[in-house]
Amino acid sequence: MASGESSEKLLKRPWLNIVEQWLLWLSLFLLPWQMRHIFVWGSLNGGYFEYGSLSLYTVDVVIILLLLFWFFRKSLRHIYVGPKFVMLPLMMFILWITASVFWAQDALVSVAAAAHYWLFFVWLVYLINEIKDWRKILWPFVAGVGFQAIVGIAQYLSNSSVGLAFLGESILDPGAGNGIPVIGEGSSQLRAHGMLPHANMLGGLMTASLPIFWYLYHKAEPYRRQLLLLLMMLTGVALALSYSRAAWATLILIAIAGIIVGFRTKNKILFQAIGITMLAFMLALGPQASFVLSRFNTQAAIEQISIDERIEGYKQWQQMINDNSVRGVGVGNYALSLKELDSARESWWYQPVHNIYLLITGELGVIGAAIWLWLITAVLCLGWRDWRDRQATMLIFLTPISIWLLGLVDHWPISLQQGRLLLFLALALTILTTRVSYKGHTSRKE
Repeated sequence: MASGESSEKLLKRPWLNIVEQWLLWLSLFLLPWQMRHIFVWGSLNGGYFEYGSLSLYTVDVVIILLLLFWFFRKSLRHIYVGPKFVMLPLMMFILWITASVFWAQDALVSVAAAAHYWLFFVWLVYLINEIKDWRKILWPFVAGVGFQAIVGIAQYLSNSSVGLAFLGESILDPGAGNGIPVIGEGSSQLRAHGMLPHANMLGGLMTASLPIFWYLYHKAEPYRRQLLLLLMMLTGVALALSYSRAAWATLILIAIAGIIVGFRTKNKILFQAIGITMLAFMLALGPQASFVLSRFNTQAAIEQISIDERIEGYKQWQQMINDNSVRGVGVGNYALSLKELDSARESWWYQPVHNIYLLITGELGVIGAAIWLWLITAVLCLGWRDWRDRQATMLIFLTPISIWLLGLVDHWPISLQQGRLLLFLALALTILTTRVSYKGHTSRKE
């Protein structure tokens, strides 16, 4: 008995609460970082193969430690499982992902992917249980986004990586082609990457984060708005310099949606936040006209390669789905399964189809795709019933919707660590904002 009492007292010590709080903040700040240890290096046709590699990310370790603290002090009987009509399809989706391990070509890769999904799911459960004021967790996240923006801008200005490889920065060199540059007026310019594997991911992160910035700017005290003003401008500039057309298009759509919300709620501060972001975005693009035009020149060699890769990817998906329509090839195994269609390519050629809905169908079959659409519908319904809430509207709709829109033309929201974790954060925020909106009714059966 004495031992049990001493353990309980130990877990209630203030310094342990401080450690847990810092772990929570770190998990949000480090969410987009590529910093990791690769303990199994994937190889395909003699080259490095990202989608066959197994990695442990720094943010994984932070989340695991955070959850260990939680499990030691939390009674399982008092865990809130979230709104059932959302959590049920989410659980079904992860269970189907786990089941796909049994028919995957590379079971180890599938196990690693499924384990990450489970880890992020439990992190989501932690957030919806332990966060009493969800607005406070937005600050470490936007600070992390701001850091990514600063690194991305520095990469663009120096036209190379900035020496942070020890923190997970990719080695970037536009001349070698590994930075996926844009070409304008005969010169090659590196796109902003931040600490992410690809410039499109930096652009997507910036876009999906902007509704959070706008919300905070609307709600923040005047002295904090100056910091947010700077972070918003940096985010808009980094988004511009990522040269991600999908992120640019999504920015326009969410800005229009934000303006509509501003009119509905008569929120002048929201107009100001959106205007500042768009001004920074346009000012960053203005002096780069030749590079901007090159991104829309389908006759340019580098853009033609991008178009051809996507067209070829869709054709490959059609071939793959014909043979694996019901259950798919297994989570994380799409790129590897392409070798059955063409075994003589270089390793970088084997990559997921650039559409998360097609990718999910390819890896998890029509069953997995149906559960995925069920989940999206449930989240939208959860947000729709809270549409009139002035505090939560931006987060409920625009953050997850940004990710789903970006997924129409890219695969990273589902295929890579940072995209998956960003999606789970968006889901957690959607649930948290709804709980706040329905304060006093969170104990009812949902």
